Amino acid sequence: ECLKGDAQAVEKLSEVVQQNPQIEASSYLPLIAAIIVAIFLMTPTSKLPTTLHELFTTLVLMCILHHLQARTEYKAIRSLTSFDDLPGDVQLSFDHLCRLAFDGLKKKKLSFSVDELGE
Repeated sequence: ECLKGDAQAVEKLSEVVQQNPQIEASSYLPLIAAIIVAIFLMTPTSKLPTTLHELFTTLVLMCILHHLQARTEYKAIRSLTSFDDLPGDVQLSFDHLCRLAFDGLKKKKLSFSVDELGE
C-alpha cells in the first residue's frame, strides 16, 4: 500500500532489500519495514543503507530535515547526509540533546524533562 500499487517500485525495493542481508533480516518487523519503505521513497537513488545503524541514522537525518524545512530560515536546506551538515545553532541543540540521552543512559534513566533541555 505504501508504494500505491506500483509493481515496478515493489520489484526495485525487493531487489534492494535482498542485496542487504542485515536489512532483509530485520524487514519482517513492521516498524523496520515501514522505515525501509520511507527511506526508499525519499532517496532519489533508491539506495538503502546497508546496516541497521545506517538505517536509523538516515531516519533521524530525514526527520531533522523535515523539521528544518518547516522553518523559514532553513528552507534552502535540501538534504542532510551527515550530522556534520547541520547548521551551527541546530548542531549545538542536537549535541545537547545527544549529551542528555547519553548521560541518561549511563544513569539508566530513559527519559528527561523539558527543564533539562534548557540547561
